[in-house]
Amino acid sequence: MIKSASYGVVLSSRGPKTVRLSSRWLTLTALLKPESETGERLRFGFTVGKANAHRGVDRVLVKRILRESARLSKPALAQSNVCADVVLRLKCRLPKLGSFKQELRQDCDELLLRFGGIVKKAVQDA
Repeated sequence: MIKSASYGVVLSSRGPKTVRLSSRWLTLTALLKPESETGERLRFGFTVGKANAHRGVDRVLVKRILRESARLSKPALAQSNVCADVVLRLKCRLPKLGSFKQELRQDCDELLLRFGGIVKKAVQDA
């Protein structure tokens, strides 16, 4: 997703077509939608605020990790025949020391896997 209006629509949505999940590092908000007119079935957006990652280098690193995880999970999610706008947000402050990259990547992978399970179940029930 590119436009801030798209983020606003997803983050402010409520109701049965909205999926909200949370993990240690991230929150996932998804808006399930009918077939896209642009042909894109899944669109991802990533937000990392200054309050949680003060340095610009850290914000870019977090977005790169999230983007890579989303890119690798996109084929599995696409098999469930779902159209959705998905926003991943960093919800807590990054640690000053230590290797948080692997933890963040695992956290994102697990969150997207949970989202895939919820979406598959919703598609089967429909």
